[in-house]
Amino acid sequence: MADSPAKPWHRARTVLMNQHPGLRFLLVGGLAFVTDAGTLWFCHGVLGLAIWLATSFAFVTSYIVNFGLNRVLTFADQGARDGAMRDQTVKFTLLVAVNFVLTEAIMNGLTSHAVGMNYMVAKVLSTGFLTFLNFFAYRHWVFAAKPAPRDRPAEVAAVLPVDEVTAAAGS
Repeated sequence: MADSPAKPWHRARTVLMNQHPGLRFLLVGGLAFVTDAGTLWFCHGVLGLAIWLATSFAFVTSYIVNFGLNRVLTFADQGARDGAMRDQTVKFTLLVAVNFVLTEAIMNGLTSHAVGMNYMVAKVLSTGFLTFLNFFAYRHWVFAAKPAPRDRPAEVAAVLPVDEVTAAAGS
């Protein structure tokens, strides 16, 4: 039975998603962005909250989505699910604090009367800028792979060769 046209695409998509953490990062980031922008729109556009408060609620909501999905999907192959939850959470929270300050500054700067940019356009620009920086911070700091332990240090092998230890034990 021949493959249907959808199956090769499914295989290619699966390979790309499994081998390229950048694509998984963009997918997770897209979901976090939809959460962030949707919450911002709802809080400011529907409820009428001040932009700073609506941005705060949106940011915290997307924080939860972003951390959870990046931990279990994007960087799982680097051992993100294998422990170090406390260290990852602390690092992620520190990075979020920096991102929060930058987001507030960008949003308030771009939506000010001096610039007058629409708040949703400002959100897209601030998110795009920070997404680029965050991928590297997540990959190399927050969810960094731990170096594999070595079986036996070379200096121990040089001082105590296995053959001599075995021979001494047998005599």
